[in-house]
Amino acid sequence: MSQPPAPAELALLESAVAENPGSRLFLRLARAYLQAGRLGQAGQTLARGLELQPWEVEAHQLLAEVLQKQGDQEGALAQLCQAAALLSRHAGLYQGLAGLLMAQGRGQEAMVAQRLARDLQAGFTGPPAPAGQAAPPEAAGQDTPTLAEIYATQGLTAKAVEIYRRLLALEPDNRRLAQRLAQLEGASLEIAPAGPGPEVMARLEALQGAALARLGGAGGGGQALLGRLEALRRSALARAGQA
Repeated sequence: MSQPPAPAELALLESAVAENPGSRLFLRLARAYLQAGRLGQAGQTLARGLELQPWEVEAHQLLAEVLQKQGDQEGALAQLCQAAALLSRHAGLYQGLAGLLMAQGRGQEAMVAQRLARDLQAGFTGPPAPAGQAAPPEAAGQDTPTLAEIYATQGLTAKAVEIYRRLLALEPDNRRLAQRLAQLEGASLEIAPAGPGPEVMARLEALQGAALARLGGAGGGGQALLGRLEALRRSALARAGQA
């Protein structure tokens, strides 16, 4: 801990805060009281400052420290939870950062920024799950196009498609989402389904050979059966890309 402030410095801070209660100097005054071991005055100063500036994350954090030193664990926890809720409003900062990093090809860093954005959006939900316990699935509200593109660049097209589908369900009129989903779905379909295996081809050829042997070249309905078998064989070859 740094040295406590000199009496003259403390007096100046007290005077400045008294004249301008809305000034951020209340943080410096509270910290000075804390360094001097004057926990009660530090807490009062922070409480008054937060009445005027409830968005001050640092003030909530400092008040939590004061309350913890005073033995008020529940009060300290409440202050930190309020600070966490305020921080969650800045998820967009990391979301934008993830997009810029991805555009520069810095995928790993983009994933870190995206994870921070997702965690901030989710907010504080309690202690982590015990080891071995599965985490709950990601909520649809945590899905973003940036996260989908990160999966896409890593070759995880199926995951990217799932995210875009959920996003499009929330915004069915969003043409950009629909176009990108169509592109990803088209890419996933570029790999043609496997053709018939050698066992299927062997059976078709065996049937055709057996029919020829039994018919002995007879015409009529036998020829029609042979024609159908030949058509099946050709169709199977075409599907296998061997025609």
